[in-house]
Amino acid sequence: MKCIVCGINEAYENGICIDCLANLKNVSYDKVNITECPKCGAIKINKRWYYNNPENELFNHVSRILKKKNKDIEEIYNYSMDNNINLTLKFSDGIEKTLNIPLEISKESCPVCNKLTGSYYEAIIQLRTFSRERSYLIDDARNIIVDDVKRYNRQDPNSFISKIANLKEGIDIYLGKKEDAIKIIKDLDSKYFINTRVTKSLAGKKDGIDIFRYTHLIRMFDLDPGSIIFGRGKNYMVKSVEPGNINIIDLSIKKDVTMDEKTFFSSNFDVIRKPEKRRFIVISNNGLETELMDEKNFNIITVKGIISKDSIDLYNYNDEYYII
Repeated sequence: MKCIVCGINEAYENGICIDCLANLKNVSYDKVNITECPKCGAIKINKRWYYNNPENELFNHVSRILKKKNKDIEEIYNYSMDNNINLTLKFSDGIEKTLNIPLEISKESCPVCNKLTGSYYEAIIQLRTFSRERSYLIDDARNIIVDDVKRYNRQDPNSFISKIANLKEGIDIYLGKKEDAIKIIKDLDSKYFINTRVTKSLAGKKDGIDIFRYTHLIRMFDLDPGSIIFGRGKNYMVKSVEPGNINIIDLSIKKDVTMDEKTFFSSNFDVIRKPEKRRFIVISNNGLETELMDEKNFNIITVKGIISKDSIDLYNYNDEYYII
């Protein structure tokens, strides 16, 4: 039996085909007005900006309105957007209908893009080294910070870097969100031996409340093993460094000392010199001592203990050699 309405398709229900039944469905809807940021694509719906998957937020918004106005809509899918919002409606009786809702888009720069354009920042991370010389550690830390902020930005668009200033003594990184600085410092502290000092400056007032910007000076320990440092009235040799702790040799008593970051940096150590490293060839050992020969000047020295390698690096201080 042909459809009594169109006379073309086979009848589905009450002598009417599925297409005509869909056309007979009256759907109540309103024209949709949204604001889109021309810079980042964020969408504002009802005075709220959406940055992550804004089209999904728009689909959910339209779906809620349609289901509220049309109680017999069971499911909404096949969503797309051009000059209209295009979707498919499935009703409780199984009939499906394609709907094109007019969409009016106005353009407006979102608050986050306004901050970026205005070089807005709430915190600065200053990366410096213990030796006060530029080190590869600075660049490594910068890359970690950039990756961290990209990850934070997926959850909060206010997490961004507004500027990176490359300086002779290090790098300054300007952050859009002050809370990110705390998370970044925690991450760096898990990877490096660092000291952090925080200062704040008044940036203005908002609703009568003082607004502060925070500067986090991060000093990264960058000396190689064998370096000589001075502090607490003594000279020390750097033995090894790891996140949270440094191992140094007290050269006055030839004893190993381990310090945490707080103890070390509060002791105001200074750099005396870089490592003086010499390569020695193992000649022999007698079970208690090992005889070594300097591979450059062929001088022979004896050190306590067994060295099982064919050669070893020793570090010199006042004509005494140290294994570290």
